[in-house]
Amino acid sequence: MAIAPQAGIPVIHPGLYLTAQRPEALAVVEAFLRTEMGEGCELLTPAQTQARFGQTALGPHLAALYSPHERRVESREAIPKLAAWLQAAQGVDFHWRTVVHGVDLPTVATSRGVLRADHCVVCPGHELNALYPEAIEQARIRMSTLQMMRAARRARPPARSPDVRPQPGAIRGLQ
Repeated sequence: MAIAPQAGIPVIHPGLYLTAQRPEALAVVEAFLRTEMGEGCELLTPAQTQARFGQTALGPHLAALYSPHERRVESREAIPKLAAWLQAAQGVDFHWRTVVHGVDLPTVATSRGVLRADHCVVCPGHELNALYPEAIEQARIRMSTLQMMRAARRARPPARSPDVRPQPGAIRGLQ
């Protein structure tokens, strides 16, 4: 949350409302609230949700989880800005379009030669099994089948005045 303004990344939606439409979904939300990740979140009645969110577009629900921790950014804009900030402010080196063949710090063997590093973060993209197949299998990590789709491209809204805060996002949620 602190890095976005430093990196010049606009936050499109601060916070999130997630509706629970069935008793089973409400039980999941209540269990989440009892965990460390639920700290600072709130369980709201439909009336409280409407009063805060100001819309009835969330549809019928038993309750809503409000999380002040969620932030939505546009990844196509945020990733390059984050990388530029990490490089400038933290001295992080990025090696884009480079395959890592092996890591034995301080040596990192890559498709573009050997690198030396005190720390190394490997971001394999969809090539999960290429570097550490045993660890991937043991951890039972699998490729997500989630597919995101942009439904419609709209013209950019007019620029907000600096005193107007973006509204929290909403997910018509757990059924």
